[in-house]
Amino acid sequence: MIKNIVNIFERDIKTIAKNRAALLTVVGMCVLPCLYTLVNVEAIWDPYSSVKTSDISIAVVNKDKGTEFQGENLNLGNSIVDNLKKNHSIGWKFVNSEDANQGLLNGRYYAVIEIPEDFSSDITSIAGNNPRKAQVLYEANTKRSPMAIKITDSAANSLVDSIKSNFIYSVNKAVFSYLNIIGENAEKNKYNIIALKDSIIFLGDNIDLITTILGNINDSSNNLAMILTQLKPAFSALGNADIVSQNDTDRANLVKSMQTSFNNSLDNIQMDLGNAKGDVHKLQDLVDELNSLTGAANSSNINSTVDKINNRISELENEVNSIMNFLKTVNSFSRSNKISSFLSSLKYVDNLLNSEKNNVNNLKQQLNKMNEADYSVKRSAESTAVDIEDKLTGLSNEYINEVRGPLNNIANDFVDSLNSSADILKTAENIDDQGSKSLEVLIDGSKLLASSSGKLENKINKFKDVILNVSDQLKLISNDDIVKIITVLQSNPELMGNFVANPFNIVEENIYTVPNFGSAFAPTYMTLSIWVGCTMLAAVLKTTVAEFKGAENFTLKEKYFGKMLLFVSLSVVQSLIIVFTTKFILHIYTENFFLMIMVGLVSAFTFSTIVYTLVSIFGNLGKAAAVVLVVAQIAGSGATYPIQLAPLVFRIIQPLFPFTYSVSGFREAIGGPLISTVTIDFSILILMSAAAILMGLFLKKPLYEMTNRLHDKFVESGIGG
Repeated sequence: MIKNIVNIFERDIKTIAKNRAALLTVVGMCVLPCLYTLVNVEAIWDPYSSVKTSDISIAVVNKDKGTEFQGENLNLGNSIVDNLKKNHSIGWKFVNSEDANQGLLNGRYYAVIEIPEDFSSDITSIAGNNPRKAQVLYEANTKRSPMAIKITDSAANSLVDSIKSNFIYSVNKAVFSYLNIIGENAEKNKYNIIALKDSIIFLGDNIDLITTILGNINDSSNNLAMILTQLKPAFSALGNADIVSQNDTDRANLVKSMQTSFNNSLDNIQMDLGNAKGDVHKLQDLVDELNSLTGAANSSNINSTVDKINNRISELENEVNSIMNFLKTVNSFSRSNKISSFLSSLKYVDNLLNSEKNNVNNLKQQLNKMNEADYSVKRSAESTAVDIEDKLTGLSNEYINEVRGPLNNIANDFVDSLNSSADILKTAENIDDQGSKSLEVLIDGSKLLASSSGKLENKINKFKDVILNVSDQLKLISNDDIVKIITVLQSNPELMGNFVANPFNIVEENIYTVPNFGSAFAPTYMTLSIWVGCTMLAAVLKTTVAEFKGAENFTLKEKYFGKMLLFVSLSVVQSLIIVFTTKFILHIYTENFFLMIMVGLVSAFTFSTIVYTLVSIFGNLGKAAAVVLVVAQIAGSGATYPIQLAPLVFRIIQPLFPFTYSVSGFREAIGGPLISTVTIDFSILILMSAAAILMGLFLKKPLYEMTNRLHDKFVESGIGG
């Protein structure tokens, strides 16, 4: 059997070699299929490059009349035209409206873009009370070329996006130019802003205590003014040295007023301790800032920061010394161990402040002399600031829980002493006019203090909820956040305008990168060329064995396989020519050229087996079936467009098409192979070849007589052979 098959194949090869006409025909059929790939792939090698798209004409009509904006004439239409003249990716043609419309109708222009008269005024209307959206008119001649329309659509969208981006850039550049001024002022007052934030938080945390104190001040001041007014005649009488006794009620009111004033002083100590804690927070921030500064380049910043730290320490020292002086005076009337202990703690805080001042000055000297300060000095400055804060927190709690009680007792004892010493007033004999004037001043001052404290208390109560809400919100904002906001306000207007207009860039990272469109589309045309080559062979060459000596003894199976060897061999030659010309004439990109050769060979074997079997069994009907198959596979194999875009019926039958696996194999060879995909492609192509051979073995004999009769009848008709 094998010998007979080989004899048939050898006889065909010898016939082709000896017959010049047959040889030329076979050579032509082997070469022609590669032209299909060469011509088509070259034509679509890079259709979207600016070299190609620059020949696509789009008419631009600028009717914009411009507008006056912020005292200047503005014509955005002219600006767009100027930018398009620098853009050579499309064949922009700047014409009038009549020429554009005529050119669009006769096909001279693929599309027309028209900028209307009110374009500039509509764009700038955003700055007015009646903002309007600007429009750009776009018309396209959709019958000329569907691909060209896609390109012109893309160009129009790019133009609109460019206009939007430039507009957003210009608006935000202007906004940030104005914000720069605000940012500079904010930078100058950065620490005042932070101090204001801390003060509002302190006000929110202590609002009930503050309103209570203001109420007490209001009541005490009113009482004092009333008492002083009542005492005015008594002072006049004292001037005449005629008084013997003081009115008991007046004296009682005066003593009560002094007691209230003393209590207010005790409340103020608690407030001062709270303020001191807030000042320490600011001190820590300044120390952190100082530690971050290095080098001569920051010398001015170092000196400035150190001055601010020293000022802050001086303020803290004043607050602490003020409390100490008051408590020392009080303690001198009636010594208390708790007050004495509290004074010792305050003295310790005062020493810590002096130590911190020395640390900061040492740090300043090292930073100015060297690029970096000693770590121990930095650490000492930071830890001392923390110690001060911890100590003040403890003192605040100690004052409330331990010291306030003894102070209240001293105040009561002091009042008792005043009452017992009232007789001293009776010895006064000489009060001059200056004393009366001073009394008037005290009366007026007390009334003013009462009025002011009352108004302030009412305002705080009125806006209490607002103050508490603002305080809670400010607690969420760190000092670093404020610095960052100020930094944003000081940002470069051009940089920020560009950032807002284009807030992100797309970074492309491709896998299995194919550098050009031609290489990416080559698998489709190579597969198609191999199938077309097989169809040409079946159309020109006979699938029946010619009569020669001994042929009458051959079986149908031997004849089937003998002729199939010729078709497969010629198809393999066609495939090799297609693969090599595509690679070395078109220079398509290939990741694995050997794999591309193997895919071509397996595809040629499968396609030739299928086409030959169809024609061998069904004759002319088989040739028609081969043509129908190529048409169906172009649409339904996913060779051109993603199969997901095809109708449902094609998506269902796609796995049955040989094209699917041939195109996939070529893509793996060009873009980079995935072993699992290549294995599947090869396996299914070989299985399809086996299925075609089995169909030939089982159907050749049963259909042989019918096929011959149909062929003879067709020849007799005189329209085919």
